[in-house]
Amino acid sequence: MTSVLPHRYILDTSLFTQAYRSYYAFDIARSFWDYLIRLANQGIITSVDKVYDEIERGKDDLYKWVQQKLPSQIFCNTDNSSEVLKNYQSLISWD
Repeated sequence: MTSVLPHRYILDTSLFTQAYRSYYAFDIARSFWDYLIRLANQGIITSVDKVYDEIERGKDDLYKWVQQKLPSQIFCNTDNSSEVLKNYQSLISWD
């Protein structure tokens, strides 16, 4: 019997920034952020370095949270990966 791997979900910048700036602020929805940490540690969610770069530009509490709470490997390096970039391009141009 083969085991079924869980789905993996790729998070974009807006998930982090919109949640942080609106309905899921740290002081309002701590469980939301704790759940993201749990999913990241389980390998269920991931993102790319470009998302990290956008969050880093904010130099705010969201950036500090990402640095302190999420495993660094959640943000995949896309600089030298033509396959990742090809799939990303396909995704953003999807209708």
